[in-house]
Amino acid sequence: MEERQYYVVQKGDNLFKISSKNKITMQKIKEINGIGPDEAIFPGQRLLLE
Repeated sequence: MEERQYYVVQKGDNLFKISSKNKITMQKIKEINGIGPDEAIFPGQRLLLE
């Protein structure tokens, strides 16, 4: 069983930076975390990366 990988959003982060750093698409991050097209991410938010 794979261990879930999380990322805690830091000040200045955006989905592009997070996706590039973690080798996952922005779309996949949005899908996994239920982030809508107009929703923002914020520092301290924990994102599941799979």
